[in-house]
Amino acid sequence: MNVHRMAQGCRQRAEHLRLHALVGAYVDGELTGMRRARVAAHLAVCFACSGYAEALRLIKQSLRSSPHRTPPCPAGDTRP
Repeated sequence: MNVHRMAQGCRQRAEHLRLHALVGAYVDGELTGMRRARVAAHLAVCFACSGYAEALRLIKQSLRSSPHRTPPCPAGDTRP
């Protein structure tokens, strides 16, 4: 592999990691403008990130639709 192709691969990998880190914010609707557009374009071509986004959507949907539960009391705690 020549040096140019290696450098290009590193840049692509770095860009992928930057965009992957924004997927959660994208799913939550926290991105606007150019960032949102860049993540949307990446999701359209990246199987790994689009799968991750779908998994986040399903988890969030499940949490919203599940009944609210209170965490169990610590061992020895007798409060109701």
